[in-house]
Amino acid sequence: MGVIAALMSAASHAGAAQVTQVDRPACKYLLKGEIAKGDLEELQATEIKYGDSLCLESDGGSYQAGLNIAEYLVGRGIYTVIDRKSHCFSSCAIIFMAGSESEEGIQLSLRRMHITAQLGFHAPYVLPPVTSYTSEHIKAAYAVGLDAVARMMTLGQNAYGLGEGHIPNRVILELLKKGPDEVYLVDTVLKSAELDIQLFGVPKARWAPPEACNACIVRNGGFSTTDACDRARTAPSRRVDKKTVEYTFNGFGAEGASSCVVRVRSEGDKPMRASIVTNTDPEEGPPSGAHFSQLTDQDALSTAKTFEELTADFKD
Repeated sequence: MGVIAALMSAASHAGAAQVTQVDRPACKYLLKGEIAKGDLEELQATEIKYGDSLCLESDGGSYQAGLNIAEYLVGRGIYTVIDRKSHCFSSCAIIFMAGSESEEGIQLSLRRMHITAQLGFHAPYVLPPVTSYTSEHIKAAYAVGLDAVARMMTLGQNAYGLGEGHIPNRVILELLKKGPDEVYLVDTVLKSAELDIQLFGVPKARWAPPEACNACIVRNGGFSTTDACDRARTAPSRRVDKKTVEYTFNGFGAEGASSCVVRVRSEGDKPMRASIVTNTDPEEGPPSGAHFSQLTDQDALSTAKTFEELTADFKD
């Protein structure tokens, strides 16, 4: 136990993040700098409360300290933000995933990221505070690493331990594949959708057929044929009423056997609105009374480009 305590202490770097109150449109508080032991107490010493927003800007630091903060934030109704051109890696990314809000008494995840920001995960690495390693050092480091992974997997899990926590297991598998100097970057629309991250700084969607088809890929979790949107501009369309046009795209769902239908509504000078229904029959279309879910500007972004490539195409 003494060796494990020493390793955990070594993982908490000498530096520490600063938590300050800020006047930003995106957030009310900012946690910035290397994450270390004592940062949770610094956050608790502020007046941050339910409904507040916390911006994050850090290369990471102590995984244990980051997990302590993440576990504290879960369920407290404090949502997390990575602001314009900011970055959040390693233990900072774990804190980011703990952002939440409450709706009708139910705790929901809420994390927002500017499209020019960077978010990256990697596995926990613990370096013993010695130059030569004994078997006890290695065993202890292994135990600390496993404990960090277990805590990540249960972060935000419900009281019965069912289902996934705030970090999907597939993402945990991806980050475990990375070496000490590698990160799993959340740099595409599909990756951000998988983690239920709200993007901001996104231009207003025009909801032309290619954008509508992009939304079909996003809302189908990427399950589509490789050429599903190649002919988006010539996709079948019909006029639902004077203000609404409906587009049908094929090649979605299991084995590309289903269709995706997007309705675009235009009301004068108001921004165009779009809604979607997935997994419809290619021959019969949406059933009568089918529920069309509202789409966001984020859904319209190309799934074939990274955020860096997308932001080169427009001014944020």
